[in-house]
Amino acid sequence: MKTFKHTLLSTCLTALIFGSVSHAAEEESAPSKPPKAYIGQLPDNDKLKVLAEHKVIARFQEVKFRRCMGRTGNCPDRCGNSGEFANFKITDYLHYKKLGKYGDDKYTTYSVQVTDFDRNPKGDPELGAYIKTLKPGDLVVIEWKHLYGAVRPGGHSPVRPLLLLKKIDKAEAKRLIEAK
Repeated sequence: MKTFKHTLLSTCLTALIFGSVSHAAEEESAPSKPPKAYIGQLPDNDKLKVLAEHKVIARFQEVKFRRCMGRTGNCPDRCGNSGEFANFKITDYLHYKKLGKYGDDKYTTYSVQVTDFDRNPKGDPELGAYIKTLKPGDLVVIEWKHLYGAVRPGGHSPVRPLLLLKKIDKAEAKRLIEAK
């Protein structure tokens, strides 16, 4: 009887140990599916005025490190403006509306910062992960707004939150252009 209990116990333990190990290995080896799109959000601030709206089709070019050339005591490594930027070449505008006197004009290129000077993620980690799935030449839809207002106590400045970054194919790009 003791032998049966020991055998049963060791069989159960073996199944538990190896079963969970093989399950964990399956989870690690399974390729993670990239999200279908990055969806950003507008800042939760009712004191921001919309100056311009942009929605474009662009071609992803590269992620490249840019060093801030500002002339403050914090530049280039502590100002927050150095790091890796994802660069896009705009091919078509789907929507553009200038709502304020100082709203941005149409862009020909678009960049978004994904890391800081030390190459640590900056901003939403989902955005950085989504950009890593893009290859040079990929077509994307990008949407952002140019806002202005009190972004911190005692300080007014512009902000341009990214609201949408979605990879598309040539057929969808053609459909979107025809629909505008």
